[in-house]
Amino acid sequence: VATKGTLGYVRIIFTPIILIWFKLQLISSSIDFLRLEMISEILSVLVVAEWSYQTWGEKVLPITNREVDFTTWEWVDLHSGTYFSEVVSYLRGLLDKEGTLLDDEGKEKCKNAFNRAIQLEEDFFDMAYAN
Repeated sequence: VATKGTLGYVRIIFTPIILIWFKLQLISSSIDFLRLEMISEILSVLVVAEWSYQTWGEKVLPITNREVDFTTWEWVDLHSGTYFSEVVSYLRGLLDKEGTLLDDEGKEKCKNAFNRAIQLEEDFFDMAYAN
């Protein structure tokens, strides 16, 4: 449920300090992402990121005001709507196709990358909404 205070949380997500903190956390705690070997592992991470941003963008779109906070509006606009939904669907489809080609070890690597990306996204949003 969106409340008046929710827009304030949306702004918190995009403050430069938080974005820098998140990038540093991603780099320092997830150096293993730099070692992804297969396109399926990379797609696993991309699907998590883009799908979660799409879900967030669609949720906050109705309460985001372009005139009040143009920076937030651009980010929300980018991660919502038909076009972005098609991009996410395309990435999910690619991952599904790759999944049919993987052996058990490859599937396990994708599962691990997917789950790690989910945890990082959850940590990011928890941190952003805690402030």
